[in-house]
Amino acid sequence: MDRLPVPYWVTYSLLGVVFLVPLTLVQWQVGVYPVGSFNLFHIWLSFEPGLILAWMHYLDHVAAQALVTARPTLSLSDAEYADTEYRLTHLPARSTLIAGAIGLLAGASLVLSLFYSSERQAAQVMQSVVHPFTMGAAMLLLAATWAVYAAWFVHTIHQLKLVNQIYTRHTRLNMYNPGPIYAFSGVTARSAILFMLVPTLWFVTDPVQLSTGFVVGILTGTALTGVALAVFILPLWGIHKRLVQAKDELLGQAGSRIQNTAIALHQITDTQAWDNASKIKDALLGLETEQRMVEKMPTWPWAPGTFRILITAILLPVILFVIQYIISLFLK
Repeated sequence: MDRLPVPYWVTYSLLGVVFLVPLTLVQWQVGVYPVGSFNLFHIWLSFEPGLILAWMHYLDHVAAQALVTARPTLSLSDAEYADTEYRLTHLPARSTLIAGAIGLLAGASLVLSLFYSSERQAAQVMQSVVHPFTMGAAMLLLAATWAVYAAWFVHTIHQLKLVNQIYTRHTRLNMYNPGPIYAFSGVTARSAILFMLVPTLWFVTDPVQLSTGFVVGILTGTALTGVALAVFILPLWGIHKRLVQAKDELLGQAGSRIQNTAIALHQITDTQAWDNASKIKDALLGLETEQRMVEKMPTWPWAPGTFRILITAILLPVILFVIQYIISLFLK
């Protein structure tokens, strides 16, 4: 995809156009909405697969750059580094094909089951009418979307599992220079954002979702928030434990030196040998400063402010849902 003469996001946008044109033509032909007009929900459905694929592509770029940033801390040979870079930015072909086929069948089955259980409900969900053409277009689009969902699931598991392995098996810790260790938190944070972005766009483009009720909406938002946080934190849990252990070791070493220095100071006091007292005092003050500095060392591998920004991005859809629900109550 990167070898094409246009940016990759243009290619994925064209995929959305390919889906949107026949879907819209069918709606115009059947008379769902006037010729020349468009349905916001149908636009989102058409561009959703391309958005997810483009975001996955973007995550691969972010992961590759994170690996470059973390390179000084990695205990990898050149060959191992090249292999890690390839696996970090490429999906396993077999797993992806199998998952994609399952997703394709699941998406088609979902539309068919909904259609056969209630044609009217199926048409309402798709913001269309009961007609072979409209239902056929919906089945093809949702089948393709679910295939992309499956690839997205494989991509997330594959890439974040590898991030965890890099952190736990191949990263040398330097508590005094944590910058390179923060690199992969950008990958997990962006992965988490996508898990909130897709449902949010479904909600924004389909206000009918409000009819599910406030409690259902809040429960759904809470569940999605939990998933997003898990996607962000779980791949970093292994390195977090290593950082905690390294910090405890530094605190233990600082405590032992403070104890030994304090013993030396006690000996000077007991023997009244004051020649080295000022040096002992300076050493003790320096060790206490070091101890306070170590106590402030972070044990989560992300830059200051990252978690706050992520939480804001994750909770924003839930807040928007509450606001829109309240507004809808006043408009009734």
